[in-house]
Amino acid sequence: MIHPVVEGFAPLAGRPCMVSGSGTAARVAADHLRRLGASVRTDPDGAYGPDGAAGADAGTPAAGDEAAADDTATPAARLRAAGPRGSAEVLVRWADVLPAPLVHDETSAQAVCGLMHVHGRRHGRPRALRPDVAATAAGVLATTALLARLHAGAGAAGEPPATTGVDRAALLLTSHHLAVAGSDDGPPADAPGGPPFRSADGTWFEIEALAAESWAAFWGGLGAPQNAARDGWRSFAERFTTAVAPLPAALHTAARRRTWAELHELAGRSGVSACPVAPAAPEPPTAPWLLRTAPPGPPGGGAAGVRAPYRHG
Repeated sequence: MIHPVVEGFAPLAGRPCMVSGSGTAARVAADHLRRLGASVRTDPDGAYGPDGAAGADAGTPAAGDEAAADDTATPAARLRAAGPRGSAEVLVRWADVLPAPLVHDETSAQAVCGLMHVHGRRHGRPRALRPDVAATAAGVLATTALLARLHAGAGAAGEPPATTGVDRAALLLTSHHLAVAGSDDGPPADAPGGPPFRSADGTWFEIEALAAESWAAFWGGLGAPQNAARDGWRSFAERFTTAVAPLPAALHTAARRRTWAELHELAGRSGVSACPVAPAAPEPPTAPWLLRTAPPGPPGGGAAGVRAPYRHG
């Protein structure tokens, strides 16, 4: 349920806004603006027109801006809002701080900016995040920038828009991992293992413990060896900055001895949060098409010997 104070907070109530773009960044920005009370029009096909839209040079960077190497590239999103002292505008480039050829969609943003590397540490190889996390974060940044422009006073005619980028958002998401990698100890080694856990009745679950005492109480209640709980705590507590959490096998074994109901009840008594999660989806095949030979069909039945059972991508 939405908190009544939050539900009633609409600083853009009735204010006309335009969002251009068909991708995740544009959809997220439009959704946020609507929730803030704005009257939002969308233009999925491209730049919006003069009646509430950016001009042809809306994407032109300010002097000295070397980030956008290709100003002709289609941006991820454009936002514009009318204010009492003029209009405010935000441009979301795919590459705002990196050379334009490097980042041009969600996949390239995750690959170039390190999200795939971090997400794949526990698997020993880069692995993409299925949601459009970089573009989603860019949509949130764009909304924040638009609000800041409106609060500070809309720009004068001809003033370039505020800019952000999907690449900037991706780098922001990895910033704490970059900080760890730049420390004296260097980045952590890739290591398999860690959550989620599995109960005796087949429920996959995650736990959260903010104190070592709660962690120890939970595993002690499951009868896990004390040294396993002790050795696993540091890895578990640092997983948000290291992206790896190898845990002793004894902890997984202890969890598999109890049903989900028993585990959930024990977690509550121990001060640990536990929630079920969906099992990980299998990796898709590497080729975009999978072709298999099949028995020849009847005469005139189409191409014989080849069929495509499914497609992904």
